[in-house]
Amino acid sequence: MNIKYEDITAIMHVVCYADVLLDSKIKELEQRGFNNVADKYRPKKEEIKKGMDALQKIREELHLKDDYAYSEKFRK
Repeated sequence: MNIKYEDITAIMHVVCYADVLLDSKIKELEQRGFNNVADKYRPKKEEIKKGMDALQKIREELHLKDDYAYSEKFRK
């Protein structure tokens, strides 16, 4: 495998960006009075959280030598 920490961070950035966009969309819909539509987007937040958790598991499993945060927490 030729996976580097920068590959993981690229995925993390996209997932976090999607989370922020979804928050923004939900807030916008609520402000416009479309609470029933906003409610349909809320389950997607849980999917994003599951994705973030899965990514963290992958990160821990890979033990990437260039993953500074992982090294600081687990390799001392």
